[in-house]
Amino acid sequence: VVLLVRHPIGALWSEFQRRLHIEVGSRGGGGHVSAVTQLTPAEKTGFQGWSKCMACRWLQYTTAHLQLSRVLPLKLLLFERLTSDPIAAIREVSYL
Repeated sequence: VVLLVRHPIGALWSEFQRRLHIEVGSRGGGGHVSAVTQLTPAEKTGFQGWSKCMACRWLQYTTAHLQLSRVLPLKLLLFERLTSDPIAAIREVSYL
């Protein structure tokens, strides 16, 4: 099993932007994530509260999946490593 994990800050920011753009009435028009360069004051407040809750969920999710290593061969693959050097990252997990 290869567990792909993204750094929590990048993961939370990306998910917040995605949700901001898919919700009805969003400034993104309900489309897929596009670049949000600046948040409005209300969005900034919303992100701060939302990220506190989601950081805990990210930790719980990742920890629960890491527990798989007790019963299955598990290799951790960091998203940032995959995007910076995909060939080396895939080679590192391919020995399973």
